[in-house]
Amino acid sequence: MAPTRTGAPPSFVHSPALAANGAYTGVFVHAGDVAVGDAAVVYYPGTNQKHMIILVPGNPGILGFYGPFLDSLHNELGGQVSILAHAHLGHTPDGPRTESFSLLAQVDALIHVIDACKSEGYERITIIGHSVGTWIMVQALKARLSSIDHMFLLFPTITRIVNTPNGDHLSWAFRPPMPRVISMLSYILRVLPLFVLALLFRSWPREQVLVLRSMLHSPSTIYHCLSMGHEEMLTIRELGDDADFLRQNTKKIWAYFAAKDDWVGENRATVIETLGESRRVEICQLKMPHAFCLNHGEPMAARCALWYMECEGGNL
Repeated sequence: MAPTRTGAPPSFVHSPALAANGAYTGVFVHAGDVAVGDAAVVYYPGTNQKHMIILVPGNPGILGFYGPFLDSLHNELGGQVSILAHAHLGHTPDGPRTESFSLLAQVDALIHVIDACKSEGYERITIIGHSVGTWIMVQALKARLSSIDHMFLLFPTITRIVNTPNGDHLSWAFRPPMPRVISMLSYILRVLPLFVLALLFRSWPREQVLVLRSMLHSPSTIYHCLSMGHEEMLTIRELGDDADFLRQNTKKIWAYFAAKDDWVGENRATVIETLGESRRVEICQLKMPHAFCLNHGEPMAARCALWYMECEGGNL
């Protein structure tokens, strides 16, 4: 099926609304065996109607945190490549309701997105994953190997996340009943003035503080994020069969690690050994943190754009 878009969003973006930056906000409707419900999406139209980049966020999977990265990536590629950012089910404050928000539901949701893009006529699909989004997209790659051309793993948490420094220190907050208890604190946090929140997170841009406030005011978002975090601790263990699969598909994969990352820890050496040391596997020299989207979206977008141009041979 040949695409017929001229800037309008594809048919799978429901209830599209044009934003000031030229992107469209909307929802993706999931009705699968595991993923059921609506997820928030942001779509950036590209002049090349055959290329699509899909962003899979970390946890929390709130697209507002990725705005500067997405804007910059679209601009770095000259507006030629379409970009679809898909929030995790259940993670969007005041967003669409969903019946499923598990870690496996996020994998199923990504598979739905890939299938929809192929059905819409996109021939070249690149997926960018951040943090747990990298594990989600590796699982999707196993299910849709021939549909995915390139994968950019940003600060990947694809093995033994519970054994990292942050996993060790914070896993208690993810275990029941803590997600429910912590989510109830949202009602207390609503009385916290914005300027106090801005002081507590003074290194964050104001736009990111506003996204954080929307999350803190949403008990369901907090609960879904923490509950998924618990699943991450239980599910993302040894690489196992994933190691052989990754070795067999290194030509599709680029990976980027922080110089110090407490969500990755000593696992970085294991992943690099699996992927093989090459220029496709980089350790950041720019002091970008794991949560790059907060303050380093622009330089990360420039890096991804360079990779993309190299993957496509400069032909967009």
